[in-house]
Amino acid sequence: MSVILNVPDESFSYLYRGFGSLSFRFPDNKKLTSFFKETGPLVSTSANIQGNIYAKNIFEAKKYFGDKIDFYEDAGELDSLPSTLVKIDNGAIYILREREVKIKS
Repeated sequence: MSVILNVPDESFSYLYRGFGSLSFRFPDNKKLTSFFKETGPLVSTSANIQGNIYAKNIFEAKKYFGDKIDFYEDAGELDSLPSTLVKIDNGAIYILREREVKIKS
């Protein structure tokens, strides 16, 4: 699941590229969550360029981003859908995309 939060602090503008918000991802992947326990949170792009289909493997990801990414992890062929996407704005919850994680209203 991914949660989008507004970030009014201009000192983070280099992260949100003019959108004024950031998406925080909570992956349902044991290998990733174990990795994050070791590293702490990481800043990363999505597995696609906004508006395009997501990369399903490391080769497609490298086509999108080339050497602009510090490192790639080959997780094989991905067959899952993009994550559930929720935006929280002024205390209101908006479900932008619902996939495997279902949100109860």
